[in-house]
Amino acid sequence: MSTYICICFDHEATGQIAAMQRRLEMGGVSDYARRVGYPPHLTLLGVDEDQETDKIVSSAKAFADNWQPGQITLSAFGVFAAPESVLWLAPVPDASLLMAHRALSRTLEPLTIEENYRPGRWMPHVTLAEGLKHDQVNAAMDILAPQFKPIMAKPDRVEVVPFPPDRVIWSAGLSLI
Repeated sequence: MSTYICICFDHEATGQIAAMQRRLEMGGVSDYARRVGYPPHLTLLGVDEDQETDKIVSSAKAFADNWQPGQITLSAFGVFAAPESVLWLAPVPDASLLMAHRALSRTLEPLTIEENYRPGRWMPHVTLAEGLKHDQVNAAMDILAPQFKPIMAKPDRVEVVPFPPDRVIWSAGLSLI
């Protein structure tokens, strides 16, 4: 198990993303959202669980304290292709989000950040479903694409959460000015 720092969204955006996840479940494609039991979010980074939780929380707090208000526009679908793929929503590339991620990563040195969450490798995304076979990816797109409109997500809070989530270790609201 690892510990992650996540951005959660405002009520409206969370509802829109959750509705997409419900449509995938009702269509028999994926029960990811129900199985995970954690709201839609953008994971900033993951750290091996056996490392210093206090340092992870203090880094998340510094990130929240230095947050520059703004929204994240989820404008496209993406797939991490593998024998069991992940379907996700892609945010519009934003230099400020990438710079904030890099700064957060620096505050965690010398802890080991998971490979896919390191600066230069991190792909910001909001997971809709995981463990999909090729035909399920196609079915998911058939369900979601016809009604898709970009989602204007306002970051609402930052949380430190072990996955699979069993509890939120720390949470703080973000300024929405």
